[in-house]
Amino acid sequence: MPLEDITNPLLRLPEMRTSGVTLLNHGGGKMSLGAGQPMLFGIVSPVEFIFRETKDGSSARASRPLDKFYRLRQTSTGTKIWSFVGDQGWLAPWVYGSQNDDPTDNVESVLSYQTAPDPLISFYDSPGFSSPPHTSVGVNPKATRVYLLQSFQVWCEIAPSFSRGVFQASPAKNWNNMLCVQRDSTDTIQWKVSSGALVAGRAVVDRPLCD
Repeated sequence: MPLEDITNPLLRLPEMRTSGVTLLNHGGGKMSLGAGQPMLFGIVSPVEFIFRETKDGSSARASRPLDKFYRLRQTSTGTKIWSFVGDQGWLAPWVYGSQNDDPTDNVESVLSYQTAPDPLISFYDSPGFSSPPHTSVGVNPKATRVYLLQSFQVWCEIAPSFSRGVFQASPAKNWNNMLCVQRDSTDTIQWKVSSGALVAGRAVVDRPLCD
């Protein structure tokens, strides 16, 4: 993982946008932001990060294109999922460790660049349940309530073609997606969102925050 803070960054600490719509277009339009949004049978939490270039960054990049000079990186630092099952109550969490989560797929829809009036990079992400929660990895299929905690770290580097070795261009930002969802019974396909939050920082959670 990168340092969370660096001196003389080329891009500032990214701003985390969790409400309204994205600042820049993604996939042909400005996307709605906010935790716990239904998507077909899934539930996602669209969020946007804005990396603004500093004077040092503008000087170092010179006339090179933003999308060629910088490379955006993200790591999923951990996932915990608690399932509530009938008389058993909340089961011990399913835990998944750190893994690479760079926006290498569908770059056209998650990354956007602005050169004027202020150079910046926009990163759009939508963590959560891409399918019905009870069919998702880590969720007990008999669950009627589920608490999801996803933790990430996002930052930018200089693209390898413009640097010798790995050079961190921005401070790193830690952030979390938290969702509590429920359904009426084990026969119900549709889930409801009890609560949801997109939060910056490090989340240390050892119990479901749904009660």
